[in-house]
Amino acid sequence: LSGTTILSAIESVSAFCRSDAFAVTTGQTIKVITFLTLNSGQAPSVVLDEAGVGDKSNTVALVAGLNVATLTATATTNVELKILNSAATNFSTSPIYVFVPS
Repeated sequence: LSGTTILSAIESVSAFCRSDAFAVTTGQTIKVITFLTLNSGQAPSVVLDEAGVGDKSNTVALVAGLNVATLTATATTNVELKILNSAATNFSTSPIYVFVPS
C-alpha cells in the first residue's frame, strides 16, 4: 500500500477500502502517514483488519491535514490496512505510507 494515493473518495453512505495483506505480531506498532484533504462530510478512520475476522488494532480517526496514525496490533496474524467511514464523505489523500518495522 505504501505510496498509494486516493485521488477522490466520494461516498453518500458508509464505505471502506483495504490494502494487500501483511504480517503483524501482537503489540507491534504500525505507522500510517498521509495528508488528508477533507472536502466535506466525515473524515475517514484507519484500522488493521483481518479479512473475515475483524479488527486487529485500535482505530484512529484521521483529520484534515497531516496525519501520523499509530496502530497497535492486537494479534499475531495477517492483516490489511482498512480505510473506512461510517457516513457521507468527500476526501482525497497524498501518498499513503505504511511503516511496518521488521
